[in-house]
Amino acid sequence: MWRCIAALASLFLSICIGALPSAAADNFAYRKYHVTVSPAGHPPLRLYAEEAGRGPPVVLLHGLAGSAYTWRRVVRKMAQHHRLIAIDLKGHGRSDKPFDENYSANDQAAIVYAFLRQRRLRSITLAGHSFGGQVAVVLAIQLQRVDPKLISRLVLLDAPLFPQRMTWAISLLRKPVLPYIALSVVPSKLAAEMALMSEIMGFGRITDRDIDIYSEPYGDAAARHALIQTALQIVPRNSPQLIRRYRSVRQPTLLIWCRHDNVVPLSTGRRMLKTMRNARLAILERCNHVPLEQRPGAVAKLIRSFAAR
Repeated sequence: MWRCIAALASLFLSICIGALPSAAADNFAYRKYHVTVSPAGHPPLRLYAEEAGRGPPVVLLHGLAGSAYTWRRVVRKMAQHHRLIAIDLKGHGRSDKPFDENYSANDQAAIVYAFLRQRRLRSITLAGHSFGGQVAVVLAIQLQRVDPKLISRLVLLDAPLFPQRMTWAISLLRKPVLPYIALSVVPSKLAAEMALMSEIMGFGRITDRDIDIYSEPYGDAAARHALIQTALQIVPRNSPQLIRRYRSVRQPTLLIWCRHDNVVPLSTGRRMLKTMRNARLAILERCNHVPLEQRPGAVAKLIRSFAAR
């Protein structure tokens, strides 16, 4: 029984799309702050963000269960030439985690837009990993008529952009009660270590500090609620309509995919390449679902070159 619950918790965290909560990297200067935003159709909430560097703005969105920390290695390699802004999405990291059900990509896109307007950002490159990639493309579609020039370029990394077969852990998440039990009774540090080992799978390394930071939020009931609500809505309710609108995205789009992605397969990236009107696909070796951790130099080089065009 306990082994099953531990396995569920660790597998759930490992599929929670790439992974680490918010904290500044050692010996690297971030400008860290909270901003209260008032998105249309949502109550006000506080978002946490970290910035580094100067130059053309690149906004970074993490995946499910992640945060600004997920991008730290990429930020280090880009900050000399760009202004990097990594946001903790609602329910993640140090941002607010209300006990509501508004955790879909559509909800998150509206909140990110409110943040971008408040910070008076324009002509940004918007990069999203995994669930963050879904949020990024939804926002680009939402802004086609109301603010088409805010996003100049899109970068989507290993993002779940089409319905796909769910892992057994995600299927279990759709059952009542069980995920809350698993995430509350299993020691968070043990679950984090098992999850990271599963996610990296030989293509990278993890440190004790990563495990400590990763496990931090799972002792908090609000964070667990946000995590589960986001996972339950990982496939948008308006998915067919959304997919039909992918082709309407006008921004140049860079798709970055790990050849061995064990969460969102490379076939998704290839399908998106055929669907979008102005996209190109870069395939990375020696990584599965977390290129930000496993191939940060390659990711930074690709984004830097793409944003400079």
